[in-house]
Amino acid sequence: MKNFKKIALGLMVGAMAIGFSAFTNAKTSFGHKTLYNASYYSLDGTASHSASDYVYDENGSCTSSTKICSAVWQTTIAPVQGDAPAGSPMFENGTEPGTYKP
Repeated sequence: MKNFKKIALGLMVGAMAIGFSAFTNAKTSFGHKTLYNASYYSLDGTASHSASDYVYDENGSCTSSTKICSAVWQTTIAPVQGDAPAGSPMFENGTEPGTYKP
């Protein structure tokens, strides 16, 4: 009778484990990535879609002109002061007219 109770208890625990695991979310091999949208300033004042032509400056501003001043880039790495967009940068949206003022 003791063996029967142990077997029954073991089967119940196993069934519960399988039942609970059926309701958990499976993680992908890539995991969840945080995306950052930030304004980067154009170094040469042209409307470029190349990340290397832009720099992040949290205190930067634009003065009035007909050049291109800034654009929003989406990255998987948080913006770093003085660096170009990194971490799979993707040009997000339009550009702000003006001249970059560090």
